[in-house]
Amino acid sequence: MKPPVLTALMGGLFFAVMTSAAQAETGQGLKERFGLTPDARPEAVEPEAGAEAGKEAAPSKDALPADEFASREAFLDSLFDRLKEAKNPEQAKIVEAAIWKLWTNSGSASIDYLMDQGLGAMAAGEQGEALIYFTQVTTLAPGYAEGWSKRATLYYLMEDYQRALKDIEQTLRLEPRHFGALGGLALLLNELGDKEGALSAYRKVLKVYPHLPGAQEAVEQLSEEVEGQGI
Repeated sequence: MKPPVLTALMGGLFFAVMTSAAQAETGQGLKERFGLTPDARPEAVEPEAGAEAGKEAAPSKDALPADEFASREAFLDSLFDRLKEAKNPEQAKIVEAAIWKLWTNSGSASIDYLMDQGLGAMAAGEQGEALIYFTQVTTLAPGYAEGWSKRATLYYLMEDYQRALKDIEQTLRLEPRHFGALGGLALLLNELGDKEGALSAYRKVLKVYPHLPGAQEAVEQLSEEVEGQGI
């Protein structure tokens, strides 16, 4: 039986609309926000005109020439600056959507096909089949963070938490700002009883994405439990 707070874990499967933090206990709602359910799909948010330029960009240097990869990484850097500087959750959500457009496009038609097949299999509950696809992705494109992130989600669904943690660690090695992976890590550590580790991960999330709904509330609750006071 899966831990009660989570139905799936490890960030970056795809973001879906989060339920209101006011209606959710710590961990509830955030799991949807971090894309931690097998059938989650991207939130329908249109990026701003400047963000639309990154629609076909990809974070995977395995599939891109060095100069093109560098230019897209520079664009991603600018989006993270905008995410951090957003004045309200609505602005942040638009930038978030643009970042996911970059992250979920590998730059390779074959890798994108494998990812789509893996996601479809995972949504259908075909975990063994999904594992084959995602492992092919991590083998063929080891520099593509989303491949590791999706496989981490799958390992959580399979209740293989150690492998899930290893894949989330690899995701964060490739993209330390991956707010989905950081959020998934925080949820998993909290569920496993490592509240200090969960608090640290949530704080890292907020440094990257200050307006991420539910994360601040989780930090306040955990800080009271760990440190005896809110922040």
